[in-house]
Amino acid sequence: MSTDLNELYNEVIIKHLSNRDIVHNCKDMQITHSMRNCLCGDHITIGLNCEQDLIHDIKANCSGCALSKASASILLKSVTGLSAKQAGRQIQMVNQFLIDFQDNCALGEMVAFRGIHKFPMRKRCVFLPWQCLHELMQTHQLID
Repeated sequence: MSTDLNELYNEVIIKHLSNRDIVHNCKDMQITHSMRNCLCGDHITIGLNCEQDLIHDIKANCSGCALSKASASILLKSVTGLSAKQAGRQIQMVNQFLIDFQDNCALGEMVAFRGIHKFPMRKRCVFLPWQCLHELMQTHQLID
């Protein structure tokens, strides 16, 4: 594998690929939203249960490329227990990171995707789970 691909598919991303939390059925969740990435074939459904503006439970059913699956796994871990407003800020930070690739310790394991800057077409794969959560929260008026 080339050095660029090794940087892209690093240990953190590979670890998250085996996370079984990204293959849940979301039908029992209070609210759900689905999105597709037609360029890559990714499909994700995210479901939320909220209690008093807190993300009490979040599930995802993600199929597609390794990058979208790993990103979904990190998303689940990152936003559980946050308020909708905090999750919205986390989404904004991830989006900004995918634009400027400046490491931010608040991003946690998402910084493992810093190698994506060499593969600009794959940014959509990485951001798809986060965009899905953002649209879900906007649609259900959890964020502005």
